[in-house]
Amino acid sequence: LMWLRKGKLQTCPACGDVYTRGDIVTPLRTGTASTVSVLTTHHLDRLQEEDRRLLVFADNRQDVAHQAGYTEDKHRTFAMRHLIVEQAGAGGANGVNLDKELPQKLFDRYMSLKIIEKRPTRLERDQWMSALTYEAAMEFSRHRTQRASLENLGLIEVDYEFLSDLANEPGFVQATRQAVLEPSVGLALLRAILDLMRKQRAIAFDFFQEYLDVTKRPYREWEAPPYNIRFPERDNAPKAFALGRPDHIRKTQRLIGFYQENPRASQLTAAQKVANRLVRSREKSEGFLQSVVPLLEKVGILVPVENFPMPKAERVGTLRPLQIDPRVIVLRTPSGDGFRCNACHTWRAYDLPTCPTPRCAQGRLEPRPSDSENYYVRLYRNREPRRLLVGEHSAQIPGTERAKMETAFKEGRMDVLVCSPPLELGVDIGPLLTVVLRNAPPMPANYIQRVGRAGRRLRIGFVSTFCAGGAHDRHAFEHPEWLVAGRFDPPRLRLDNPYIVRRHLHSFLLECIDAQLPLSMGQFLDDLRVPTRWKRESLDLLLGEIREKRAHIVERLASLLARDREAGRTDRLDPEQTSRVVDEFEPSLVRTLENWWQRVAQLDREFREYETIGAPRNDQKKA
Repeated sequence: LMWLRKGKLQTCPACGDVYTRGDIVTPLRTGTASTVSVLTTHHLDRLQEEDRRLLVFADNRQDVAHQAGYTEDKHRTFAMRHLIVEQAGAGGANGVNLDKELPQKLFDRYMSLKIIEKRPTRLERDQWMSALTYEAAMEFSRHRTQRASLENLGLIEVDYEFLSDLANEPGFVQATRQAVLEPSVGLALLRAILDLMRKQRAIAFDFFQEYLDVTKRPYREWEAPPYNIRFPERDNAPKAFALGRPDHIRKTQRLIGFYQENPRASQLTAAQKVANRLVRSREKSEGFLQSVVPLLEKVGILVPVENFPMPKAERVGTLRPLQIDPRVIVLRTPSGDGFRCNACHTWRAYDLPTCPTPRCAQGRLEPRPSDSENYYVRLYRNREPRRLLVGEHSAQIPGTERAKMETAFKEGRMDVLVCSPPLELGVDIGPLLTVVLRNAPPMPANYIQRVGRAGRRLRIGFVSTFCAGGAHDRHAFEHPEWLVAGRFDPPRLRLDNPYIVRRHLHSFLLECIDAQLPLSMGQFLDDLRVPTRWKRESLDLLLGEIREKRAHIVERLASLLARDREAGRTDRLDPEQTSRVVDEFEPSLVRTLENWWQRVAQLDREFREYETIGAPRNDQKKA
């Protein structure tokens, strides 16, 4: 079945969800960084501790920095999810509590796996516990990243303590009777509403009750190593729910409503949408929510947030911002297969007559176990959790830091080095069994140098080369013998491109003399900090030697293609042409440096002008 449509698609054809900021359907493809990250993980799967080391080669330091950061961040997430599955399974039917119990268990396992390398001080331990609490909370409270989450994979069931106690509450029985719902369906509906609150981050953690300002403690400390937490800007604002919001609160959306308070508004709140699909009446769904929310607060599942950040002028005495008490959130291994929506494919541990995802208007839940063939399901179920420490090794890292990483890599304290081409040669990083290439190297010589890093001890190694969609990588993928055979063609020069030919001849001309150009462009300036001119006299020795040796240089340039001219393959670069090249070199060099100086002078003027803008004290603070 093929479905064609022109232009942007903003309504999902499966679940009916609407996304107006772009195309809701995206191509099914994998990125270079994610693929190489998977290759990195599985190259190390079966290696013992002394051999569990890997080099990942990239062609430039920008790719090195991106790949190292991406791999480390992803594996940190994988390690945490892996350990959550492990600890939830170890808890059996009781599971594990999200608030205090899970962060402590994660901390202990991070220590045993040496993800936390050194014995932490009391302060460091407190920071780790807070950081792990935040990471675990975010794993189960972000609706935007649910596709590969533990919950949507069917590996973790999120439940709420005390929720079953409502079955014996007279107020709950009466509310379900008025809504014409079975008590079991009413409890499942409340669980769906609590899930909705949880995925809006309406959980009574301290960090979900204030704006996350990453310039302030403790969040700026959590961003730095070794915690390396990322704070998405769209998730920085606190969220809470409330009954009976006044108009000014509803219009500013300071708080999320359980139901739509404005009777003239056609758009229902997310919680009321789900309830309305079951009771099929706006009035009944509103009455049901008004009745059960106080009961959820009574049994201790919801708690009021006294200091929720709101302007004082907007506060109303009767307004009670509510969040879920994290003490009642329990994670456990699902006791059954669970249910998955046939439209939006969201997994639930409980059954309802309709899909409880607010924007999924067309779906229904069907019994569905977790997919045993899914990559992430197999990853978390079948593999043991292991450490993966990644280092970035390129020219933009100071030499002392690179030396420390090389030592840690050789001693087994670092598992992966993502490196640039200079590590192909000369650096002793010990014996390796395996290497990953992030892309097809530029030439066979580069390929031989990189893959030659693996297998020196046993005379056999394992290498994976990822070929992306570019022309060069595609050629290497379709013709691997070009890289593997090891044939090296001599460099070629197209004589029909005069600019390239002139550059090569100028380079050869400089090879023919003893005088040299300055080592850096800054040496051409009279003053590096306050330049007023470029030093024309710095070229005197070089240009004088060219004039003195002109005949010799012309002869050597003309000899470059002498045999080709004799064989009739070309008539270019005879003594007359090379004489013009030598004579034109001086004015060409001076003209190039003059143009360069004009640009330097312009940038210097702009710098002097802009550095006077603003107060120096404020500038220093910003710096």
